[in-house]
Amino acid sequence: VGEGQECKVAVAPQYQVHCEEGCECVTTPHRRGTSGICSKAETKPPQPAAVGEGQECKVAVAPQYQVHCEEGCECVTTPHRRGTSGICSKAETKPPQPAAVGEGQEC
Repeated sequence: VGEGQECKVAVAPQYQVHCEEGCECVTTPHRRGTSGICSKAETKPPQPAAVGEGQECKVAVAPQYQVHCEEGCECVTTPHRRGTSGICSKAETKPPQPAAVGEGQEC
């Protein structure tokens, strides 16, 4: 289908509706299975998606599949489980640790 028309790519193959060459199916981020609208394809490299607190993040995958957390959040994953998804949580702001000085040095 052409620019401005409805497309469906996240459904079973027999129900898919693809955009014509030079267009891409633009859908609402993080809404699987929804229809999109064909739009002229952009030539800039894809940027990782960014999601907010409480949403799923993926950072230990190939760049084109990464989903990062918005600024102020961090992706919290299960320790020792490489490649698994995490959940975006507010980044903790830890107070700076005081410097330790050795014996005979000025405090």
